Amino acid sequence: MRWALAFGAAGVLAALPSAAVARPASGCPETVASPSPEQENVSPAFSPDGRRLLFESNRRGADEVYVMSLASCTVKRVTAGRNPDWSPDGKRIVFQRTVRDSERIFVARADGARVRRVTRGAAEQPDDWFPAWSPRGGRIAFDRDTTDEVTGGERRNVYVVKPDGTGLTRLTSGFDVAAAWSRDGRRIAWSCGESLCVMNADGSRKRRVTHASGTNGDEDPAWAPDGKRLVFARAAASSGLALYIVRLGGRAVRLTAGTSGDNAPSWSPNGTWIAFARATGDRTTDLFLIRPDGSGLRRLTARR
Repeated sequence: MRWALAFGAAGVLAALPSAAVARPASGCPETVASPSPEQENVSPAFSPDGRRLLFESNRRGADEVYVMSLASCTVKRVTAGRNPDWSPDGKRIVFQRTVRDSERIFVARADGARVRRVTRGAAEQPDDWFPAWSPRGGRIAFDRDTTDEVTGGERRNVYVVKPDGTGLTRLTSGFDVAAAWSRDGRRIAWSCGESLCVMNADGSRKRRVTHASGTNGDEDPAWAPDGKRLVFARAAASSGLALYIVRLGGRAVRLTAGTSGDNAPSWSPNGTWIAFARATGDRTTDLFLIRPDGSGLRRLTARR
């Protein structure tokens, strides 16, 4: 755990994405005294202007969505839910929430008001996971658990749906998770089995972009703003989850040491920072920032 540096009050400096910060933010890292024995701050998502992070936390005992101002590390609760993402105009959010023992997709205003359900289904199945709002605003990608009609085995496929719940379309057929839109909205990356794949937004021209031989799989892809690179988490057989960056058509390069379970990266809109979640103890997970070249590690949350 030595690589997971514990930063003090001078955590986030003036180079934060798109934020006009003239001096070190005195509130970083944000600390909280939580009643939960297993505090998790996970699933960060940069706002379209790069000034805020949505994330999921169980700091009050239940899974809830929070928003952090990166200029000060101040945090506000938004609503109950998990795995949040922003609409392209920053005025709404999408997230998943448990309904009668099943996971469903919801949208709300950015302040948590006017919650509206997007996906439906019979109680207890199928579950809908990891929503991602398209950059053009017209669709939401997500994962849905399904059952193979021939073998009866469990599968998970990538779907898209309009924010009003219409136009449900399945894009993949396999065990596919964690869909991520390119910044121009023309392509989707996802975890296709143990590797990463990319396809057109309509599901055509699928191709594999990583080959996870000798590892336990690649997951959690996020696009760079230039549309030429992906950051993702790779589960190495010997050292656990680490962040890697791959240029499409190239070889993956490791970004973090992988001794602390780094996962769920989100690339800032201006390309200068990557937010991610890291295990900081036996039962705690916190949010960090790092530059794409591996420098400038900054801690955003901590347990008091």
